[in-house]
Amino acid sequence: MNKVKLSSLLFSLLLGLLAALPLLVSSAALLSFILIIPFFYQLFRLEGIRARGYYLHSLFFFQGYLMAAFSFFIAMYPLDFAGLTPLAALSVILAATVLLPLFQGCFLAFGGVAFALFKRKNLIRRPFLPSFTAAAIFTLLFFCQNFTWAGVPWASPAVGLTALPSLIGSASLFGSGFLIFLIFFINALCAEGLLALRSCRKRASLLALGLAVGLFSVNLLYGLVWINQAQKGEEETLTVALIQSCAPVKEELTVAEEIAIGAALAAEAAKEAHVDVMIWPESIVHHALERDKESRAIFSKVAMETGAIQLVGSFSDQVNEDNIVHFYNSIFVFYPDGSMGEERYNKRRPVPFGEYLPMARLFGTLIPALADISMLSRDTQPGEGSQLFSFSFGRVGGLLCFDSIYPALARESAKDGAALLVLPTNDSWFDGSAGKDIHFAHAVLRAVENRRTVVRVGNTGISGVILPSGRVSEILERDESAVLVSTVTLCEETSVYTRIGDTFQILLAAYLILYPLTVFSVRKTRKEHTDA
Repeated sequence: MNKVKLSSLLFSLLLGLLAALPLLVSSAALLSFILIIPFFYQLFRLEGIRARGYYLHSLFFFQGYLMAAFSFFIAMYPLDFAGLTPLAALSVILAATVLLPLFQGCFLAFGGVAFALFKRKNLIRRPFLPSFTAAAIFTLLFFCQNFTWAGVPWASPAVGLTALPSLIGSASLFGSGFLIFLIFFINALCAEGLLALRSCRKRASLLALGLAVGLFSVNLLYGLVWINQAQKGEEETLTVALIQSCAPVKEELTVAEEIAIGAALAAEAAKEAHVDVMIWPESIVHHALERDKESRAIFSKVAMETGAIQLVGSFSDQVNEDNIVHFYNSIFVFYPDGSMGEERYNKRRPVPFGEYLPMARLFGTLIPALADISMLSRDTQPGEGSQLFSFSFGRVGGLLCFDSIYPALARESAKDGAALLVLPTNDSWFDGSAGKDIHFAHAVLRAVENRRTVVRVGNTGISGVILPSGRVSEILERDESAVLVSTVTLCEETSVYTRIGDTFQILLAAYLILYPLTVFSVRKTRKEHTDA
């Protein structure tokens, strides 16, 4: 392996597994700022090996990190709700917990190669530059996961901070990408400081460690100020009811039975208070609602009896301009007069392998079980645009399940004028695993980024109200049928991130491109003067 020992690679794998701890254990949030120190310490120390050595160390680290992040799939065995045989279920779980991390890790590991190039060209000899450059590279690679079906930014390091809202306030400025950069930069600075101390350069060590502590303190202080500000000002309120129907995929409930549970919860909520909007979970109707007259009649009846607008998660058949019927995962609206509105919100990021099969011929041949895991008879299509609901009290933006892990989607809704974000989801697949908590944590980031209240409703939980500060004001116990009535605030104020989007990542990319060009240009000019 060209001087790269297997033992050191396995150590990198172990470091990656440990680095994912904040994603899996909420009480470990603060450890996000120290658990990646050994990886950077190892990366900075590498000498006398080719670029592939940097690649392999990075690959094993991120393989461990991503395997831990996707480990929730193990709790889904034997995937009986998908009708798979035990062997087929095992192959799917193996693909999800080993092959998917390997696929993503192979991409993220190019960060090690990029860092090696900066190092070999003597571009990062000055203090802090190794740390800043490494953090910029890996932040951009994580950012790239937001594009194409193969990315899936599920394991964003920023997720590990959401248990402490005071640490994520700066996401309202530059998005969760800034939090990722901050995590990497602080860890890298600590590694740089320890290396300087090892080389008896005490002043350089103190500067690096001091900067790391300073950045953490400034971020924490801003977060505390942000929480205080985010809890003030909004006067417009709305009463919502979160209907947690608690119908696990593993249970044999008919659509009618599940809707009946929800209808009873809706009646209970109407007795408790005057409710403006009732929100049902994602796909409570497992087929196109337009074709189900009985279900529509029930939702209409609930709307009239409770006097509340009903936002219902279901599937939808919609005809496009070419008279072709497309299948969507949607949110429908029913008004207090019993009518069903024509407006829909269509899920913008369907779940690969769950709601559609990407590269069907390839995966159907290599891993046939992946083609069978989807519980739908046909592929869903991605929706276009924010598709806001306009009501007398304001505009409401929709997100459905998987949508919530992509920052750009919530930002688009907020930028288009959504004063509230509603997030119906079906997380019953994650029962018994950390998958539910990780998914919920993404919703917390979306609330802070856009200074919007996010109302999240899951059929088996986690259902709750997330404030713009990132604090969860109210929550329902998971895995039980229940309803939560809550008064939420509507917000028209636009956060910095909502306005500027991913400008921070663009600036990082500009640094990684322009800084080397500038250095090479200066070196060339100096050489020409010397030769003259």
